Amino acid sequence: MVTDAALVVRPNMDSPDNGGTAGPYSYGEVWMGSILSSLAWRGGLRKQLYGDDAVASKFASTVQSLDPSFVVGMGHGNEEVYAGQYINGAYSILMNLDNADLMAGRVVYLLSCLTAQQLGPAMIEKGAVAYAGYNQDFVWTVSGGPPATDPLAAPFATSSTTYPKVLVKGKIVGEAKVRTIEVFNQQIAAWEKSADPYAREVVKWLLWDRDAFTVLGDEEARGLEPKLAIGLVISAVVAGAIGYAVYRWRRRKG
Repeated sequence: MVTDAALVVRPNMDSPDNGGTAGPYSYGEVWMGSILSSLAWRGGLRKQLYGDDAVASKFASTVQSLDPSFVVGMGHGNEEVYAGQYINGAYSILMNLDNADLMAGRVVYLLSCLTAQQLGPAMIEKGAVAYAGYNQDFVWTVSGGPPATDPLAAPFATSSTTYPKVLVKGKIVGEAKVRTIEVFNQQIAAWEKSADPYAREVVKWLLWDRDAFTVLGDEEARGLEPKLAIGLVISAVVAGAIGYAVYRWRRRKG
């Protein structure tokens, strides 16, 4: 019997080729932090695997000991793999097709490229209650400023964190799915009217991510039970000459 608890996986070190602590993971670190803030507001049992704790051994042991009903993760991925921290010269593989049964009985959200193609379905086949993620690369734009205040990344942060934040409120998977698409559409509509010189790129990749967003499993399930609040990819294609970049969370096979 799973526990009404949340586990958030939050790596912060990318490979040197992807910028280390200043690469794509620097954005995901901030975005996952906003989900943790939502969990703090809700109260209840929660844990994060941050930085060097976002590795395979600690992931498996924490899933077994905490036995969370809701798992949220950010990191590189491909069709078969979800990876966490870059450590000792390699990405730590947290999940693949062989250990997808770790998610049995749980609601899962992975902000990670391509995992909806094979890994997500494998989780459902092996007993996960619901999975949400992306069937293509998750792509976003950046301006090169601090991730927390980057205006070109903000619509992607808002859209990609909507699903887990709705579930944190005790809503069902189907409601979180609908709300996520609504938020993507709101962001698209706003940027279609924007005079920002990079607005067309922002809209292009918001549409891409919205269409890649995938939910599998029981849409009537809850990641967390309703509760009263107690308190308040990957490669990077950098277009330096024109002042913005496009990031992806993707891990190559092999």
